[in-house]
Amino acid sequence: MNGTVSRRVFVGSIAAGLPLVVGASSDSLPELPTGRGHRHVAAGEVPDPMFEHTIRQLATIANRVRRHGVTAADARIVAAHVSTLAIYAGQSDLDARMATAMRDLVRAKSRGETLDLGIDAASVRARLKRYGVDVDEGAFDTLRPDDRTQARAVDDLYQSGLTGMFVRIASTCERTAIQLDRYGARLAGIRLVQDDDWRAQLCPALWADVERAAAEAAAACAARVYIPQLDGTCAIAEMVLQILLAAYLALCF
Repeated sequence: MNGTVSRRVFVGSIAAGLPLVVGASSDSLPELPTGRGHRHVAAGEVPDPMFEHTIRQLATIANRVRRHGVTAADARIVAAHVSTLAIYAGQSDLDARMATAMRDLVRAKSRGETLDLGIDAASVRARLKRYGVDVDEGAFDTLRPDDRTQARAVDDLYQSGLTGMFVRIASTCERTAIQLDRYGARLAGIRLVQDDDWRAQLCPALWADVERAAAEAAAACAARVYIPQLDGTCAIAEMVLQILLAAYLALCF
């Protein structure tokens, strides 16, 4: 394959349902990003203080949501933290590196080693527990983004990098906060008659947001093969996913 991959070919190669593959020989990689292991911080590697701060804050929110339920204030705080990360990422070289990683994931499919970009629930739970998050053991088992959603996630990361991902996460959290403000009061009372009208309008769109966040988290986590420092970013995306999923379950069930 030549050194340049057009956007049309890039997206088409994913949407066609062809398997993505890891772009290096298996004996050169300390792990595959399929949930069967994790990276440790290399000796002498200094964690990024901005990402570490965000991880601590989001872990606290995720644990509070797990124990007490999600509020509009929770969603807005998450949006604020992730918006700050978007600005920070935009001032680094991470966007270009992410684009390269996404391109390499697609280009490498001719090398014969498949890469599953689906959500591996066991892997998510293990990773978030390492970061101190009290994970809902069954929360991720129903997340199965379809091929189109996965292709869009990879394309978005290819086009806009981590900055774009963080902007999209913040926007999703802001929209979720508005819905929690609007409908959350109804959840506190006992409903003798199920009010399906507002759920029919809200829930499909909210679920689409959850599935997109799941696909983008999976793609960002897969990029750790090329950018080991993304373990924290991977965890951030998965923490936000747990919070969004909690909002969906609160509003739609």
